[in-house]
Amino acid sequence: MEKRELTTEDVVNELECAKTDRDELRQRCKYFRDRHAEEKEKINKNW
Repeated sequence: MEKRELTTEDVVNELECAKTDRDELRQRCKYFRDRHAEEKEKINKNW
């Protein structure tokens, strides 16, 4: 495989991928935090 210089576009694409991953993870974390909060509320109401 030939070695070539990284272009600005390569770097931007790489950053976009990383950002997308982070956004997806944030969504997933938010979902779990919300679910966890709901569960805690249910437990507190039952006491």
